[in-house]
Amino acid sequence: MQSKWNKNKVWFCILILGMLTAIALSYYGMVNSGKTRRIHKVSVIVNDSGSERWIAMRQGIEQAADDCGIDINYATTGNFQSFEEELAVIRREFDNGAEGVIVQFTAAGAEDDAVRFLAGSPVMLLESDIEPQEVCPLTAPDNYALGCALAEAFLAEGEALGERVGVLYEAAGEEAEQNVPYPAMQDRLAGVRETLGGAGIETAWELALTPDVPPEEAAAQLAGLPADAVLALGNNAAEAAVDYLQGKDGEGKWALYGIGCSGKAVYYLDRGEIQSLVVPDEFKMGYQSVANMARRLQYPLSEMESSAVDYLVVDRDNLYDADRQKQLFPLVQ
Repeated sequence: MQSKWNKNKVWFCILILGMLTAIALSYYGMVNSGKTRRIHKVSVIVNDSGSERWIAMRQGIEQAADDCGIDINYATTGNFQSFEEELAVIRREFDNGAEGVIVQFTAAGAEDDAVRFLAGSPVMLLESDIEPQEVCPLTAPDNYALGCALAEAFLAEGEALGERVGVLYEAAGEEAEQNVPYPAMQDRLAGVRETLGGAGIETAWELALTPDVPPEEAAAQLAGLPADAVLALGNNAAEAAVDYLQGKDGEGKWALYGIGCSGKAVYYLDRGEIQSLVVPDEFKMGYQSVANMARRLQYPLSEMESSAVDYLVVDRDNLYDADRQKQLFPLVQ
């Protein structure tokens, strides 16, 4: 009996010792994890950083930053007028301690020396308008597919044949060549033209809007243009078209279809000013760009890869469907 009691005490002591060892190891791990895990600093540079069109993307960026241990800094910017202006901001961020930069280029005119600088730095392009294949990896939607989807949304109305269709796209500002669409816009425009052409429709006009054009001037450009429907190939173009349509009733008012993601665009879709909206998955775009950058900084010999994000087509009939609400307002769910 005494031998059995002693044996039980030995096993009990071993159990207690094991528990104490596990607790000590867990505590040591928690205390030292903050010391061994390095927080990397990453800057995000987008055109007109204060625009609400970046809200969903910022939510994705911040979620990934929390998950991956990244310290995010948003560079304060206005509307970039040239590649050199944006490149100067990138250099400034690196000089200020950024280990990586996630950047959206909206200005054409990249020189060879600048391209080589980008290619040799931890830079991820985000929905950018320069060709990424020989420069840096790109996280973005398929712009040609966006254009096709927009034209298909218009054709789905069933009354498209014979209608006059206008197209609004976004182009460079004062310091760059005027009326030349950014490469992303060129791809969207190609998708629109081919899809409409397949249905026997040619565009009645195609108008470039530059970021430095004030709303009243944009309205003056739109006034009098003959159209039954207008396809806006970007968020800024869609918002400019909505601003123009305000106050118009009947004559001079046309059906509007757009590519966009801002709260303003969704609001006017809900009100019926926009018939359909093609919405890129901006949350996923922001999340993937940070996750890829975090992997690159944690494992310097690894390479970042380009990735495409999805999109969805929203109209008043499906705006409040659960899956569309989840993509439009990802962190409100």
